[in-house]
Amino acid sequence: MNSDDNFLDVINQLQDAFITCRKSMSLASLHKSIETIHRLKITVCREANDRVPVNTLPDEILLEVFKQSLLRKDPCPTVVLGYRSYGRVETRPLLLLTHVCRQWRSTALACSVLWQRIDCRNLEQFEEFALRRSAPGPISLFYLVPPSRLHTSNLLFPIPSLADRLRRLDIAYPAEAGYDNLHERLRSMHCPNLECLTVTKSNSSSDYANLAVLRTLICQAKLPRLRALAMTHVSEWLPSDLPPSLTHLFLSFLHYNGIPLSSILNILAHLPALEILHISHYNQVAQMADGQHGEPIQLPRLKLIILVNMPSLARSLALMRPLAIPSSCRVYLHHLYRSDSAISMLADSVISGLPATENTNRLTLAARFSNLEIVADGTSSGFWLNVKLSSAAGTEEDRSVWLSRLPTMFPLSTLSSLQLRLNLPGSTITQILRETICLTTLEVMIVFDDATQHGGADSEDSLIHICHALSQDDNRGSQSILCPALHSLTIVMPDYREDRTNTGDPYLVTCKSRPQAVKP
Repeated sequence: MNSDDNFLDVINQLQDAFITCRKSMSLASLHKSIETIHRLKITVCREANDRVPVNTLPDEILLEVFKQSLLRKDPCPTVVLGYRSYGRVETRPLLLLTHVCRQWRSTALACSVLWQRIDCRNLEQFEEFALRRSAPGPISLFYLVPPSRLHTSNLLFPIPSLADRLRRLDIAYPAEAGYDNLHERLRSMHCPNLECLTVTKSNSSSDYANLAVLRTLICQAKLPRLRALAMTHVSEWLPSDLPPSLTHLFLSFLHYNGIPLSSILNILAHLPALEILHISHYNQVAQMADGQHGEPIQLPRLKLIILVNMPSLARSLALMRPLAIPSSCRVYLHHLYRSDSAISMLADSVISGLPATENTNRLTLAARFSNLEIVADGTSSGFWLNVKLSSAAGTEEDRSVWLSRLPTMFPLSTLSSLQLRLNLPGSTITQILRETICLTTLEVMIVFDDATQHGGADSEDSLIHICHALSQDDNRGSQSILCPALHSLTIVMPDYREDRTNTGDPYLVTCKSRPQAVKP
């Protein structure tokens, strides 16, 4: 019996022994056995790999390695609306794979899947990749329009010959050119299998003007399978007659675009399958009167709304008001700018009634410099707000007024977690806590700052007020106890004073008195 047979015989005996005594083995012994077998497996695999040269691997394994290496370099899913002003496709890692050895080169060149993401900057490279290496499969094309072709009749020259194979088209347009020529080419473009289209124009100072809207037609008959559309720096024209199967829409406008809200709503009204709506830099919603809203636009499959770089929260919500938003839709409002004189204008009449806030069970409120941030999470919903406050809007009094209206904006009675990272009076915080009867986790920030609190006295008073309110022994029954279900309390006390004295230690005794009073 040779060594190979001896080793296999030992393995078989080990398996038979385990079957015989497995019932009597302890759990700890089973875990140790697993670790031993795992180490043995690693040793055997390492020995096997050392005896198999790389050039003898099957093509199927090589292709999987190639795909993983390229995925880490430049992932490009078909429907994701990621874009850059000059989103050049990095083909160098792919070309390097073809210069390792003959086997790697022949394997890479024979796999059309590896060559389906094409960068149309070099005509010879385009002919090589698009017409030979990627054939006959689908392709995704990035096309940076060169200045020499801005005014030619064959501006989109790659498309006619590849219309049936094209799945994604990303067009980057120079800032020095208008949309007119591109608009005419897109109007006549016929790509029956195109799923994703992005059109990007670099910004320029000459773009900031009130321009007339030229409505281009992207007809259902010409792009029947389009699922995702992204357009940046929209100023002169909008898409229309989009296929009802569209699921992703991203529109980024110039600040002074002059495009009425009715044009955008008309687009949304014909997109029943829309799942993600992303709008940036739109400022034409303030002129709408309350009586101008008709029937709500039904978007039953909407999962996410993103509004960024909007003039104000009121205008952002005015854009959302005509939409019938599902309760499971998540809402992100980011980089909103505000010039009103008081933050109290943001209160219940503005935020209340949003489906994204109805099922909130975790709420975070934070103030950073001149920004106000709100995060409201539910089991299947979410609301996130980042608004920039003017200097006159960030006073403590205005914040207190706004926070006093929280019960009308969020369901405080069902909250299980609350974070308050704002410098507020203790009375305002306890007023909020009286509504949170189901709260189990609480985090409060108390700031000690000589410059803003006159020696920290106000902050110390707030801390004492909160600690006494949470540890107070109330004889009127358990219903009057503040946060009766609370079992986790965190008090964050950043100290910005020069003496760096530990001001919070004397109040730890007050906090500890809560469990001693037979309270959670």
